[in-house]
Amino acid sequence: MEIEVAVTVIDRMRLAIGFVDRALLKSEQAPVIANKIKEHFPELPVMLVSDDEPWEAWALFQTRGVLESFKPETLDLQLVDLDNPPLPF
Repeated sequence: MEIEVAVTVIDRMRLAIGFVDRALLKSEQAPVIANKIKEHFPELPVMLVSDDEPWEAWALFQTRGVLESFKPETLDLQLVDLDNPPLPF
């Protein structure tokens, strides 16, 4: 599975944001996808966001304040293949 991910700073918090289909946010797959993103960005908290408006989110932290400051038009997106482990540095 490939998804678009952005690393950004929102409200002084640096995080990785993965864009997924809205249905995945409410499924058992949300934590699985977040953990796969975490493998690629181990030092960052991960938030999943719906890929269309109105924005909805899933994370292991409170997302309300983060979503209120969310500006997707400013994000630099990259395609991440979650089926393949990240390359070691």
